[in-house]
Amino acid sequence: MGKVTELIHKMPYETAVDRAKIITSADCSDAVRAEYKAALESHPGRNGNAKVNTKTDRVKAERPSKADRKKALLDDLLAGKITREEHDKAVEAIDRPAGEMAVEIRDGKLCIEIELQEPAISASGKTLVVASSRGNATTTAMVNGKTVIVGLNAYIKP
Repeated sequence: MGKVTELIHKMPYETAVDRAKIITSADCSDAVRAEYKAALESHPGRNGNAKVNTKTDRVKAERPSKADRKKALLDDLLAGKITREEHDKAVEAIDRPAGEMAVEIRDGKLCIEIELQEPAISASGKTLVVASSRGNATTTAMVNGKTVIVGLNAYIKP
């Protein structure tokens, strides 16, 4: 373990991230930036899904896979944290296919119509999704002879 890694691992994770941001925001070499990134990614206090990008000063959580989300729901159900109804509703939301969208161009405006759904907790847990295309969806709308692709997420704050 290098000196940087030892130093970073002695700090609380959030402090280590802040320190890395300050140091790597200066005009430093790619080797130094890579060393800090490796130290943060191996930090014992790091969330297992977090990815660190010291070049853009961001730490972001990757979205867990559908299987991982379903397993977490099952674990919560077995631990009594959620009811069977809540479990089934959440699994249904995970498995729900892309929202059916009607997309057309009217009077120079892209018009999108999508069914609202019951508010369902987002992958991050910060918002409640009320409509989603569940990723990018190819539409029948055309601009300059090319197909328009739409990715739509509508949500509310809890």
